[in-house]
Amino acid sequence: MSLALIEINDHLLTIRQGKKSLRENGYALIDKEQLIFGQDAYARGKLCPANFYCRYWQQLGYEEITTSNAQVRHFADLAYLQLKAMLDKCADISETILMVPANYSQQQLSLLLGIASSCQLKVIAVI
Repeated sequence: MSLALIEINDHLLTIRQGKKSLRENGYALIDKEQLIFGQDAYARGKLCPANFYCRYWQQLGYEEITTSNAQVRHFADLAYLQLKAMLDKCADISETILMVPANYSQQQLSLLLGIASSCQLKVIAVI
């Protein structure tokens, strides 16, 4: 078990754990059967721009998304699913520090803490 630092900015999610660092662009491509995140979503998004999203970390909230994928209803779902997928690639995390954009509102911070809790993260600080 170890400490992890999760840095969120407008278009990049970074998880640092010890000397390991995992980065993924905040891009999502929504298909009926699957979700694709990161650079793969960016590359494929050019073929299907109506299903491509890139501002969900910047505009974290419950803004509805019209999609045929039952997992995704709004930007918060995209943020949760991307964070969860990235955390699956990490070793056991005992505590977490979140670094968030300075322009996040109280509602966005609350939502982010809820997302972190749903991912079984113990947040000890928000910077």
